[in-house]
Amino acid sequence: GPALAFMNDNIYLGWTGRDSKINVMRSSDGVDFRAKIILEERTENPPTLASLNDRLFLAWTGRDGKINVMRSEDGIDWGGKVILEEQSMSDPGLVSLDGRLFLVWRGRDDKLNIMRSSEGIDWGGKVILEEQTLVRPAFTSLDGRLFVAWTGRDGKINVMRSSDGIDWGGKVILEERSRLGPGLAAFQDRLFLPWAG
Repeated sequence: GPALAFMNDNIYLGWTGRDSKINVMRSSDGVDFRAKIILEERTENPPTLASLNDRLFLAWTGRDGKINVMRSEDGIDWGGKVILEEQSMSDPGLVSLDGRLFLVWRGRDDKLNIMRSSEGIDWGGKVILEEQTLVRPAFTSLDGRLFVAWTGRDGKINVMRSSDGIDWGGKVILEERSRLGPGLAAFQDRLFLPWAG
Protein backbone atom coordinates (compact mmCIF):
# COMPACT_ATOMS: atom_id res chain seq x y z
CA GLY A 1 0.00 0.00 0.00
CA PRO A 2 1.12 3.58 -0.60
CA ALA A 3 2.21 6.05 2.08
CA LEU A 4 1.16 9.70 2.37
CA ALA A 5 2.78 12.69 4.08
CA PHE A 6 2.16 16.43 4.04
CA MET A 7 4.88 19.09 3.92
CA ASN A 8 4.97 22.74 2.80
CA ASP A 9 1.55 22.68 1.09
CA ASN A 10 2.37 19.49 -0.83
CA ILE A 11 1.10 15.94 -0.51
CA TYR A 12 3.80 13.30 -0.97
CA LEU A 13 2.99 9.77 -2.08
CA GLY A 14 5.43 6.87 -1.67
CA TRP A 15 5.10 3.27 -2.83
CA THR A 16 7.02 0.19 -3.90
CA GLY A 17 7.03 -0.38 -7.66
CA ARG A 18 6.78 -3.70 -9.49
CA ASP A 19 10.59 -3.71 -9.68
CA SER A 20 10.76 -3.41 -5.86
CA LYS A 21 12.19 0.12 -6.11
CA ILE A 22 10.77 2.91 -3.95
CA ASN A 23 8.86 5.63 -5.82
CA VAL A 24 7.90 9.12 -4.58
CA MET A 25 5.63 11.74 -6.21
CA ARG A 26 4.08 15.01 -5.02
CA SER A 27 0.95 17.06 -5.56
CA SER A 28 -0.20 20.49 -4.46
CA ASP A 29 -3.90 19.68 -4.86
CA GLY A 30 -4.19 15.90 -4.31
CA VAL A 31 -5.27 15.40 -7.93
CA ASP A 32 -2.28 16.17 -10.15
CA PHE A 33 0.74 14.17 -8.97
CA ARG A 34 4.10 14.94 -10.62
CA ALA A 35 7.89 14.92 -10.17
CA LYS A 36 8.08 11.14 -9.88
CA ILE A 37 11.34 9.96 -8.36
CA ILE A 38 12.46 6.33 -8.53
CA LEU A 39 15.04 5.57 -5.87
CA GLU A 40 17.57 2.78 -6.23
CA GLU A 41 16.45 1.49 -2.83
CA ARG A 42 14.58 -1.81 -2.98
CA THR A 43 12.07 -3.39 -0.62
CA GLU A 44 9.42 -6.07 -0.73
CA ASN A 45 7.22 -4.05 1.65
CA PRO A 46 5.61 -0.61 1.36
CA PRO A 47 7.63 2.37 2.59
CA THR A 48 6.34 4.94 5.07
CA LEU A 49 6.62 8.75 5.01
CA ALA A 50 6.56 11.51 7.63
CA SER A 51 7.57 15.18 7.76
CA LEU A 52 9.44 17.02 10.48
CA ASN A 53 10.97 20.53 10.50
CA ASP A 54 10.55 21.09 6.74
CA ARG A 55 12.10 17.74 5.89
CA LEU A 56 10.50 14.63 4.51
CA PHE A 57 11.54 11.26 5.94
CA LEU A 58 11.19 7.88 4.27
CA ALA A 59 11.49 4.57 6.15
CA TRP A 60 11.35 1.02 4.84
CA THR A 61 12.46 -2.52 5.58
CA GLY A 62 15.40 -3.52 3.40
CA ARG A 63 15.75 -6.89 1.78
CA ASP A 64 18.04 -7.88 4.66
CA GLY A 65 15.22 -7.14 7.14
CA LYS A 66 16.91 -4.02 8.55
CA ILE A 67 15.07 -0.71 8.86
CA ASN A 68 16.34 2.08 6.59
CA VAL A 69 15.67 5.82 6.86
CA MET A 70 16.40 8.61 4.32
CA ARG A 71 15.52 12.29 4.24
CA SER A 72 14.81 15.03 1.71
CA GLU A 73 14.04 18.75 1.77
CA ASP A 74 12.02 18.69 -1.45
CA GLY A 75 10.94 15.08 -2.05
CA ILE A 76 13.25 14.92 -5.08
CA ASP A 77 16.80 14.78 -3.76
CA TRP A 78 17.15 12.07 -1.12
CA GLY A 79 20.17 11.34 1.07
CA GLY A 80 21.49 10.78 4.56
CA LYS A 81 20.59 7.11 4.49
CA VAL A 82 20.71 5.42 7.88
CA ILE A 83 20.55 1.64 8.25
CA LEU A 84 19.45 0.64 11.72
CA GLU A 85 20.54 -2.64 13.26
CA GLU A 86 16.90 -3.29 14.08
CA GLN A 87 15.23 -6.17 12.25
CA SER A 88 11.63 -5.79 11.14
CA MET A 89 9.27 -8.57 10.11
CA SER A 90 7.05 -6.12 8.18
CA ASP A 91 7.04 -2.53 6.98
CA PRO A 92 7.57 0.06 9.74
CA GLY A 93 5.36 2.96 10.76
CA LEU A 94 6.80 6.49 10.98
CA VAL A 95 5.27 9.59 12.56
CA SER A 96 6.38 12.95 13.98
CA LEU A 97 5.33 14.50 17.28
CA ASP A 98 6.69 17.46 19.25
CA GLY A 99 9.93 17.81 17.27
CA ARG A 100 10.74 14.10 17.13
CA LEU A 101 10.32 11.20 14.76
CA PHE A 102 8.99 7.90 16.03
CA LEU A 103 9.33 4.49 14.35
CA VAL A 104 7.21 1.43 15.13
CA TRP A 105 7.77 -2.06 13.74
CA ARG A 106 7.09 -5.74 14.32
CA GLY A 107 10.23 -7.32 15.77
CA ARG A 108 11.54 -10.80 15.15
CA ASP A 109 9.61 -11.99 18.24
CA ASP A 110 6.42 -10.40 16.80
CA LYS A 111 6.42 -7.76 19.58
CA LEU A 112 5.86 -4.08 18.84
CA ASN A 113 9.10 -2.05 18.95
CA ILE A 114 9.33 1.76 19.09
CA MET A 115 12.33 4.11 18.73
CA ARG A 116 12.71 7.87 18.42
CA SER A 117 15.02 10.45 16.85
CA SER A 118 15.19 14.25 16.79
CA GLU A 119 16.77 14.45 13.32
CA GLY A 120 16.29 11.05 11.66
CA ILE A 121 19.95 10.06 12.01
CA ASP A 122 20.56 9.00 15.60
CA TRP A 123 17.85 6.66 16.87
CA GLY A 124 17.44 5.55 20.48
CA GLY A 125 15.09 5.12 23.41
CA LYS A 126 13.95 1.73 22.17
CA VAL A 127 10.80 0.41 23.82
CA ILE A 128 9.59 -3.16 23.34
CA LEU A 129 5.92 -3.60 24.16
CA GLU A 130 4.54 -6.97 25.24
CA GLU A 131 1.90 -6.63 22.52
CA GLN A 132 2.32 -9.02 19.57
CA THR A 133 1.14 -8.99 15.97
CA LEU A 134 1.74 -11.06 12.86
CA VAL A 135 1.27 -8.11 10.49
CA ARG A 136 2.38 -4.47 10.24
CA PRO A 137 1.26 -1.97 12.90
CA ALA A 138 -0.15 1.49 12.12
CA PHE A 139 1.03 4.74 13.70
CA THR A 140 -0.21 8.34 13.98
CA SER A 141 -0.19 11.36 16.30
CA LEU A 142 -3.06 13.51 17.55
CA ASP A 143 -3.29 16.26 20.18
CA GLY A 144 0.18 15.67 21.63
CA ARG A 145 -0.16 11.88 21.77
CA LEU A 146 1.07 8.93 19.75
CA PHE A 147 -1.34 6.18 18.80
CA VAL A 148 -0.44 2.70 17.60
CA ALA A 149 -2.93 0.19 16.19
CA TRP A 150 -2.35 -3.46 15.36
CA THR A 151 -4.09 -6.74 14.73
CA GLY A 152 -3.56 -9.05 17.68
CA ARG A 153 -2.79 -12.75 17.38
CA ASP A 154 -6.51 -13.39 17.95
CA GLY A 155 -7.36 -11.23 14.92
CA LYS A 156 -8.87 -8.42 17.00
CA ILE A 157 -7.81 -4.83 16.37
CA ASN A 158 -6.02 -3.10 19.26
CA VAL A 159 -5.13 0.55 19.93
CA MET A 160 -2.79 2.08 22.54
CA ARG A 161 -1.55 5.61 23.24
CA SER A 162 1.46 7.43 24.68
CA SER A 163 2.41 11.04 25.30
CA ASP A 164 6.17 10.41 25.11
CA GLY A 165 6.70 7.20 23.12
CA ILE A 166 8.03 5.47 26.25
CA ASP A 167 5.06 4.88 28.52
CA TRP A 168 2.14 3.23 26.72
CA GLY A 169 -1.34 2.61 28.06
CA GLY A 170 -5.07 3.05 27.53
CA LYS A 171 -5.24 -0.17 25.53
CA VAL A 172 -8.50 -0.70 23.67
CA ILE A 173 -9.37 -4.08 22.17
CA LEU A 174 -12.07 -3.80 19.53
CA GLU A 175 -14.39 -6.66 18.63
CA GLU A 176 -13.59 -5.97 14.98
CA ARG A 177 -11.35 -8.59 13.37
CA SER A 178 -8.93 -8.57 10.47
CA ARG A 179 -6.22 -10.81 9.06
CA LEU A 180 -4.29 -7.74 7.87
CA GLY A 181 -2.88 -4.72 9.69
CA PRO A 182 -5.23 -1.75 10.15
CA GLY A 183 -4.66 1.81 9.00
CA LEU A 184 -4.66 4.79 11.35
CA ALA A 185 -5.01 8.51 10.62
CA ALA A 186 -5.75 11.70 12.52
CA PHE A 187 -7.99 14.45 11.15
CA GLN A 188 -9.80 17.34 12.85
CA ASP A 189 -9.35 16.05 16.41
CA ARG A 190 -10.45 12.52 15.55
CA LEU A 191 -8.78 9.20 14.88
CA PHE A 192 -9.84 7.16 11.84
CA LEU A 193 -9.22 3.42 11.81
CA PRO A 194 -9.79 1.52 8.54
CA TRP A 195 -9.28 -2.25 8.24
CA ALA A 196 -9.98 -5.19 5.96
CA GLY A 197 -12.84 -7.26 7.33
